[in-house]
Amino acid sequence: MNRAATSKAKRTNGQWERARMGQTYRRPTRISGLHTYIACKPVVAKHGSMRYTTVYDIQQEPLVSMEMVWLSCAFLLVGISWRLIQRARDRKSVHPPERSGLTTPKVLILFGSLIAVIGIGLMGWDHWRLVRAVDNGEAQMVEGPVQSWGVERVRTANTKKVEYNTYERFYVGDTVWFGYYQNVGQAGFHNGKTESVPLTNGLQVRATYLHADGVDDPPRIVKLEIAEGSAP
Repeated sequence: MNRAATSKAKRTNGQWERARMGQTYRRPTRISGLHTYIACKPVVAKHGSMRYTTVYDIQQEPLVSMEMVWLSCAFLLVGISWRLIQRARDRKSVHPPERSGLTTPKVLILFGSLIAVIGIGLMGWDHWRLVRAVDNGEAQMVEGPVQSWGVERVRTANTKKVEYNTYERFYVGDTVWFGYYQNVGQAGFHNGKTESVPLTNGLQVRATYLHADGVDDPPRIVKLEIAEGSAP
């Protein structure tokens, strides 16, 4: 065997060894350099003697929330229509009123624009950078039972109103700690859908994650799989 073949064999053996230890993540299939987002049924994967069902995969999720898109469009449409109607009436009026400052149509247009920038622009960018990191092989994987699982209500920073967010946290295999606000939208798994994933202590899971916010903050789950029949 020549030197090139020997080097290739060593790299292959090293990749298989890291995969066996759960330290690598296989890159997803790409078609013409584009990601496809399609709704599909949960994927069942067999790992050793365990069969896993995928309950979340960021690459199966849409780039932006359609609810945010429709909400932004609704505010913009109402605000623009209202303003056009006002202009038409003012032109017909002998003494048209002076409309200075923040009028109702302007407020609606401004609010719709903020939703578009924050809810669509920033959230779409956040989703894109996580998918890109997964493609680049930056994701890590941990496998084991859920431990120290819990949910708590955390009061928001709003001092004028009594508001709370739901915070869920747990360990996987006593190794990696995860935590997120369920009702605060972000890219990655945060168990905020209508049909939430019933996590509990002892549940055997496999989580693929990224340190998207630095090593001091909990990592974000980009793929979550649950072992069949592992519920205690």
